[in-house]
Amino acid sequence: MRANFQLTPGDFNNYTLILRADKPYALGEGWQLALRVDAPFVDNNVPSLDNPSGEYRAGFGNLLVQGLLIKAIDQRQAFGFGAQVIAPTASQDQFGSKNVVPRCSVWVARAKPAA
Repeated sequence: MRANFQLTPGDFNNYTLILRADKPYALGEGWQLALRVDAPFVDNNVPSLDNPSGEYRAGFGNLLVQGLLIKAIDQRQAFGFGAQVIAPTASQDQFGSKNVVPRCSVWVARAKPAA
């Protein structure tokens, strides 16, 4: 669980509580599948088509779903790639966009040697 507060342009308040679930799955030979889901609950006073007067309203934001394939090279190095999708599941306009947002990632990680 993660909480966030933002003061948006126009002095509007945006409170977000994100419920997160992460689950790694070992696939063998150093490979791992890491899955993640973020479900945000939003409370704000941002004016929108659903809330033209800018009253405080609460509801669900856009759902984030992610999958990463990770390959450990050794105990200090790994690489991975995956995809993330933010789905337009917001219960009202001011809680998220109406767009599907796909993202891809490729990365390499290397830990510093122990001192």
